[in-house]
Amino acid sequence: MKVFSESDRLLAEKHLKVSIPSDPSEVGELSWASLHAERRKVRDASAALLDRVKKDNREINKDEESAFDMGMKYLDAISEEFDRRSVAGVKEPEADEVHRVSIGSKKTMN
Repeated sequence: MKVFSESDRLLAEKHLKVSIPSDPSEVGELSWASLHAERRKVRDASAALLDRVKKDNREINKDEESAFDMGMKYLDAISEEFDRRSVAGVKEPEADEVHRVSIGSKKTMN
């Protein structure tokens, strides 16, 4: 997945009031519960932005729209991580552990 631009991240922080990592693959490091919490936080922040615009009876401006779009991209990254874990049959992040087996030997090395 593409790295998020600094300008888009700053707009999201300003208008959504949430911190979004520059590398969306960082969601792979979050626990199952943290993924749910992060998704809820971004959804709530995005809805709050749209509510503010509606309350002010105006159209969403360019910066707000960019911030909203950034939130949606981050939600996509979170959804992809949920899907990846579901397919793998795991909930928690997996360690990048390398297992080596010597061919022709009964010895197994971790």
